Formats: sequence, structure tokens, C-alpha cells
Amino acid sequence: MIVQDTKLALELVDAAYLAGAGNSEWNDFTKAFGNAFPEMLTVMAGYDRRIKSVEVFASANVAEDSLTAYHDYYHKVNVYLQKAHLWKSFPDVTFWYDILSKEEILSSEFYKDFISKQGPHYEAFAGVIFREESRFLAFTCNYGEQQRKNAERATNLLRVIGPHLQRAFELHRQIEGDRIYTQMLERSFDHIKASVFLMDQNGKKIFANARGESLLSDGHVIVEKNKCLQFKSSNDQNSVFKDVENLKQYTPAHSPKLIRLEAPFENPHVAFVSVLVDQDNPVMLNNKDLVMLPHQLLLFIIDPKDQPIVHDSLISTALDCTPSEAKLAQSLLVGFDLHSHAEKEEISYNTARRHLQALFSKTETSSQVELVRRLIQIFGLLR
Repeated sequence: MIVQDTKLALELVDAAYLAGAGNSEWNDFTKAFGNAFPEMLTVMAGYDRRIKSVEVFASANVAEDSLTAYHDYYHKVNVYLQKAHLWKSFPDVTFWYDILSKEEILSSEFYKDFISKQGPHYEAFAGVIFREESRFLAFTCNYGEQQRKNAERATNLLRVIGPHLQRAFELHRQIEGDRIYTQMLERSFDHIKASVFLMDQNGKKIFANARGESLLSDGHVIVEKNKCLQFKSSNDQNSVFKDVENLKQYTPAHSPKLIRLEAPFENPHVAFVSVLVDQDNPVMLNNKDLVMLPHQLLLFIIDPKDQPIVHDSLISTALDCTPSEAKLAQSLLVGFDLHSHAEKEEISYNTARRHLQALFSKTETSSQVELVRRLIQIFGLLR
């Protein structure tokens, strides 16, 4: 490769990684290539067989109205796409005259209505950036026969930068996927009246909803250190992450455990951890129990003050229970455990347990966690 092309290759590699990282547009990359080879029609175009549509991702030296036509119509008559399964991935390059005759190209609607209007660019080469079962993206250049020598120079350049172009686009897809995933999480959790954190098994934060970020900024309950979530109270840290350890060997029968936190002292919050598992890859534990290893964990932290207080008379009417049982249901909803409720109401623990058993019977539940879930469903407290 001549010195001029070596310098150009470095510039193109930089442009590809900048676009992949989202710091510039992919059109900046194709224009840099197109400026070096102005006689070529340069296009990054992908075909999605699921919707039978072409997407022109970026281009250079192609008229805008031709790109519009490419989107709207020409994927139906593009002779190149009919041979797409023969295209090679970088660093190899596919030449059209190896798989299509000049006569086939010149007689096609694609050439007559699209290519010929921009000049005699009936030869072409391409390299596949990525290929999946139903879609692919390729870097394509159309040129005239008289530019074949320059085309060979361009393909040599592509053989050098091709692997970098592929890695840059993998980075682009990962970042774009992460962005879409984050938006999905925001839409899912921002309306919930709770601080929600998505984390890995080691407590590394992946996502927090708006309330979660606010709780982190406040710093009274939980903070972020070295990208990991850490409770201000060591007892809270131990309680929650002991539950996380238990979740590392998760079975479908597992139920989240409500944990009453110590912090903040004047208004203790409530937390529970739920698991996101890879259900497609269960494993055997001790050669007998089928378990699913958690991929990520959801941590919910609820401030009782944020939850609307359901009046005990409403609970009593809805559940057909006694005023004492309704007061217990109200206490459980705002985060009190059985002992705390008994102290607050100045009754014995055994009496509180009898009220709890009565609530189990009337709500067809069998645990406090299940009961609180049922109450939340009935009264919509997290909506």
C-alpha cells in the first residue's frame, strides 16, 4: 500500500470508530471514502428479509432522489441483491463481474432506472459488514469499467480497513442496543412509585429509574461506589445481599423477601430483590434440582411515605375483614413487620399472628410477601 493510501486507511479507521462510538455520523465515514474515490457511488446498505426492505445506512456521491428511489422501489429489481448470499465478508471483497455478467447487469431495471442515470457505473464490488439469518449490511461501490484500476486500489484499502469497519459497527449495534434497552427500562419503571435498580450479581449498577437516581443523589439510604450499589447501613447491606446470594441459585418456586431497612432512621424504607433469569439455559444442581442462574437482578426500594395510605375502612370493606385485620394490612402495606405492628397497636405478637392468618384466608395467600403482593394488586399502590 502506498504512503498516501496508508494515511487514508488510518483516517478511515478513525472515522469508522468515531461513528461506531456515536461521536459522529456514518455518513462522515462514507464521505471520507467517497472523497478519495469521487468517481464511485459509495453506499452502506442493508437488506432485511423480514420486511423485504432496503435501508441505505450511509452514502457518498449518490444523488438524493436516487437514494429515495432505492428505499422505495429498487430493492425489488436489484440484481445484486439476488446474489447477496454469494457476497464475501471483509477482508475478502466480492466483484460483481465474478457472479454477474455485464449483460445481466446492463439489461436489469436496476441499472436502467437507477445506475445509468448517474453514469456508466455498471461494475461494482462489495464487502459484508455483518450477516444474520434474515438481514445483512454491506459496503458497496459502483464504478465504470474505465475506473477498474482505481477500484482495485479501493478494494485493497477495504481489505485493510474492513475488519475495523466490522468492529466499529459491532460497537455501534451494542451502543444502540444498550440505548434501546435503557429506554425500555425507563418506560417500564419510571411510573412506579419506587426506586428501581437493575444490577448484576455483584451489585454493579446497570440501570436506575428516575427515583433510583434521586435516592442515590440523596445518599441517605444507598450510594454508588466504584459503580456498585452500597447501602449506608451495614446491616441493610448484609440483609439485602444475603438475599442476593440466595438468589444466585434461583428456582421457579422462589418468592422475593420483603426487607425492612434501618435507614433512614426517621423513615425506614422497604426493599426486595427480584431476579431476571436466563430461562433458556437452566442448569442442574446436585444432579437433581433444575435451577436457573440469574443474569441480572432488580432491586426495589420503597419509601412508605411515597405510597398512598389506604384507609383501613376501605381495606375492611374490600377484604370483608375486621377493623383489626384491616389495620394490620395497612401496616404491612407501608412496610411494618409483624412485631412493629404489634408494638404500634399495643397488642401481643400472637394476636397479630391471628390477624395475619385471617388475612391469609381472606386473600387466598400463604405468606406475608404473597399477601402484600395481593394487596398491591388490589389497591394499585405502585401505579
